[in-house]
Amino acid sequence: MPFCSKCGAELLPNDLFCAKCGAQNDISEPVIPQMTKEESLAFADKLIAEYRKLEKLDAEIEENNRQIARPIEAYPKQHAAFKYFWPFLIYAAVSCTVFYFLAGLFGRSLGLAAILYLLSLASIPFFLIFGGVRAVRIRNELNAAEVSFLNNKKDHLIELKKENSILQTKRGKVVHELKEYENMLPPSLRSSAQISKVKIFIQSGKAEDFADAVEKMGRR
Repeated sequence: MPFCSKCGAELLPNDLFCAKCGAQNDISEPVIPQMTKEESLAFADKLIAEYRKLEKLDAEIEENNRQIARPIEAYPKQHAAFKYFWPFLIYAAVSCTVFYFLAGLFGRSLGLAAILYLLSLASIPFFLIFGGVRAVRIRNELNAAEVSFLNNKKDHLIELKKENSILQTKRGKVVHELKEYENMLPPSLRSSAQISKVKIFIQSGKAEDFADAVEKMGRR
């Protein structure tokens, strides 16, 4: 069964151009040694395992490349202390007003009124100082966390690139092992799913052996 070397479509014996993709092709024919049914099934299992290994590596490499392609901020996000300080401006104003009102309310008691008046004045610097210290502490903690998060992302990116290099090496070995079987399979059958269908053809008796299954699969 001649097939297109570009897209794997079936060709007639004298076709110079593929009817499916239009490419000019050197007509190729699968070269598959004679096998028994048991040998054919064992060979199909071997190819399924190899193609699954290749597909798993391709999926892992693709996922790593997707993560590597994500942009990473050049600088960590900066948090402003005022975001955590402004509520204390309100607390200071409210407390000052409340104490001042109470001082006027208890004006007949000069001692208590004086204390409340002093509290109204003291509440302002108390809330401003306390709020300022707290806001700066929160800002510093958040900024430190942002720096750590960005550094972790950069470290993870380096690890992904190292992992991809290892995966590419493994993939190259699997591709090299599969190359010796390329002359037995048209491109359209070079996947674990397609070889599984070839195996089913043999198991069900629709094909006598691996070569017969490949030929009949190519006609579908």
